[in-house]
Amino acid sequence: VRLQELPRGLSKLQNLLELNLSDCSKLQKLPTDMTSLLSLTLSYCVRLQELPRGLSKLRNLLELRLGGCSNLQKLPPDMSKWTELRTLNLNYCENLQELPRDMSKLVKLRELRLFGCSKLRHMPVGLGNCTGLQTLSLFVAEGRSLSRTNPSDSDGCEVGALADLGRLNNLKGELRIKVDGEWSSESEARAANLQGKQKLTELKIEFVGGS
Repeated sequence: VRLQELPRGLSKLQNLLELNLSDCSKLQKLPTDMTSLLSLTLSYCVRLQELPRGLSKLRNLLELRLGGCSNLQKLPPDMSKWTELRTLNLNYCENLQELPRDMSKLVKLRELRLFGCSKLRHMPVGLGNCTGLQTLSLFVAEGRSLSRTNPSDSDGCEVGALADLGRLNNLKGELRIKVDGEWSSESEARAANLQGKQKLTELKIEFVGGS
């Protein structure tokens, strides 16, 4: 679809609950004032590199689907205002490197789909606060081969640890844990409480980048 931006008149649809713009491969701009939206689907909008900050106005949003947005590099830093969000699908966002640090405030989140996010470097601190999470396809943690003297990465962003998995005992289905290096410590590995994930049907632990 050649659509690059939506007609301005769409912002007048104040009762619009669902907007599906899947496969709009040329789409680069989005309206930010359709505050009644409950569901926004932008799957395979491959031109999108970032979402406009104004999307934080969508305070009622329950579902955001961005699967296949292969050029998406970051999410709005103020997405913590989507306090009603239940589903966030980021599958195959291949250039996404990090998640906003305030994601821990999305306590109603049930699905966080990250399959195919090969460049994701770490999880945000406090993800364990999202205790209602049922689907988490990928968890990325820094291991012992990397410096742990500073709880931040090279960009000054706080980094989540394996222990953040400890409270996420409602997870079900598949979970892949990618550790950059080795277990930071035996105690941290225990704190992940993998034995408490009784609803998981598949668990994969992968160590990358270690010596």
